Amino acid sequence: MKLLDAAVLLQPDFADAWNRRAFLYFLKERLAEAGAAIDHALRIQPDSNQSYMIQSLILSASGKTKEAMSAIDRSLAISCRSSRCRSRAR
Repeated sequence: MKLLDAAVLLQPDFADAWNRRAFLYFLKERLAEAGAAIDHALRIQPDSNQSYMIQSLILSASGKTKEAMSAIDRSLAISCRSSRCRSRAR
């Protein structure tokens, strides 16, 4: 966690560091801190399907099933913007 703290201090707009920080907080069951970190990551990079998947884990663990499903839907919508996904849908 110390390395991630240093990373976000040195580069506060480094969304991947915020994602990793959120996931680590999630693993430690520190859900409020995980939620704050993933919200920050999404403010920096709102089109990150990885961030929405992490957010869904945090929301699900918090008992917010509907919100978790919505985060999964957003992640899938972002993922399906790729041409590979569109070609599979044909």
